[in-house]
Amino acid sequence: MRIRITGSCCLALLACANADRASRRDSTTVSVPDSAALETYADSVLDNPSRPFAILPNGDTLKSIAGMVMDEKQAPNYGIEHYTRNSVHYVRIAETVGRTPDRKPINSTRARLRLPAIDSTEDVVIWGLCSVNGTNDPFVIGIMRPTGDSVEWQASHAWRFDLTGRTIREIPALGVKCGTIGGDD
Repeated sequence: MRIRITGSCCLALLACANADRASRRDSTTVSVPDSAALETYADSVLDNPSRPFAILPNGDTLKSIAGMVMDEKQAPNYGIEHYTRNSVHYVRIAETVGRTPDRKPINSTRARLRLPAIDSTEDVVIWGLCSVNGTNDPFVIGIMRPTGDSVEWQASHAWRFDLTGRTIREIPALGVKCGTIGGDD
């Protein structure tokens, strides 16, 4: 009889331990948002201009640096934004797909680019102030290092947003020059 009681107790303890592990595993799965949910939340924070800095639920820091409408004639429903996530620089292109009842835009991210490491002497140019072989191109994004007394500088890296394909692709930086709006940061 003593063996049966001991055996029953062991089975009950094993069942409780397995149930406890399963509940911990389930709660962990439910409490950690997936990467798509985090990106959607980050995009909603970026879409709110009254919050230029935020800490996301997973502890990531998000800081909006600059944003604007891309090109009023060719892409009036597209905006571009330069931001950092945990000090890593990104560019996001969003399309306005609708409006809320109070007329605030509803944006959908169409392309995102993680930029290479940028030091304090470099600028990311998203303002439509880059030219390719002397021709202005409002869809070119560039990284340049303004030095000396000039209005435009050679880009060290360059990308172009393809409106039709909704993609950002790297282009040769050799013929790309970018300018700034002016003033000191």
